[in-house]
Amino acid sequence: MRRFLDTNVLVYLFDGAARAKQARAQELLQQAVREGFALLSTQVLQEFFVAVTRKLAVPLSHEEAERAVRDLTQLPTVEISAEMVVSAIAVMRRYRLSFWIVSSCRPRFRAARRFCIARTFSTGRPSKHL
Repeated sequence: MRRFLDTNVLVYLFDGAARAKQARAQELLQQAVREGFALLSTQVLQEFFVAVTRKLAVPLSHEEAERAVRDLTQLPTVEISAEMVVSAIAVMRRYRLSFWIVSSCRPRFRAARRFCIARTFSTGRPSKHL
């Protein structure tokens, strides 16, 4: 089963101010790559670029961030479609979940089918199955 890596996991790879989370992010990425289960989305790559160039205590330059995105595109990547957005809205309404959680995880389940390392990153536990 594929493991979708959320933006936060990727951002922590470059966040020297959060050493424990950085180490955990490295573990998660290495394990997912080693097992052949890593999966990204175009949305995550976009969010990652903005976050590492604006939100970190020591932001990456645009050039460094672009290099990181290019490296990450070597992993399998899901493109987000309009149909996926509409589907996420339906799931959000049905289960009364946060739109942002659903919209970031739902497309990944289409490709990953079962598992999403999402906004629950701080606990180290996977999010609920959708």
